[in-house]
Amino acid sequence: MVKYSIFIPAFNAFNFIENFCENIKKQNLKPHQVIIVDDTKNTENFKSEVEKKLNFLNISKNLIILKNKKNLKPPRCWNHCLNLFNTKLVFRMDVDDVWSKDHAEKMLEVYKNNKEYALYLQEYKSSPMKKIFYNNNFLFTNQGLHSSCLFNLNVIYPKYPIIDLPLDDLYIFIKINYFQRKKIKFVKFSTCYINTSHDKRWSNNTNKERKMAMEKKLFYLALKKYLNLKKLNFSIFV
Repeated sequence: MVKYSIFIPAFNAFNFIENFCENIKKQNLKPHQVIIVDDTKNTENFKSEVEKKLNFLNISKNLIILKNKKNLKPPRCWNHCLNLFNTKLVFRMDVDDVWSKDHAEKMLEVYKNNKEYALYLQEYKSSPMKKIFYNNNFLFTNQGLHSSCLFNLNVIYPKYPIIDLPLDDLYIFIKINYFQRKKIKFVKFSTCYINTSHDKRWSNNTNKERKMAMEKKLFYLALKKYLNLKKLNFSIFV
């Protein structure tokens, strides 16, 4: 049996505990390890509630729930956990993901049939709005649904460059795609979607910080599409 880990960066995630724990509970193939990073200040009872929900896994030694003193965001959370994974196959799960019961099973089957890839992704179909800003051949295209990704640490030990732009998940995509000879496997099936309708989801909040972040993101995406850039000096992001 193939062993795998699940990594969950949890920001303002108390209201999502039921959601992401249910994802894990219903998997046909259960994880060997789960690492959750509580990335929110002053979260009460988060750890104890998660432990109650995941008690059925019987992986007490392999259930790691970390608490950050301040909000570090997903890239830094991932970097800090790299040396904690005790399997070479790691799924990224967001707290608002919804996984089908065969998600891990089907993704791992793709891996078993071809183990040379660094990242296994489900293809993402862009909306008409996103097509205005995204060029499928250019650097900042999020061609895969990041929440469905499976990292193969046998091929690459991916570490995020840390910068303050709202493109966290795209930078890991850049590093693997353009600096590791495109070791990415896209799969055609869909076993994961993002619950965008949840009223507690960060991106549904119409606050000033989110608006500024989205404006900055769209500016960079539009600029890169306009220039049709396919290469970029990676050092400027470090």
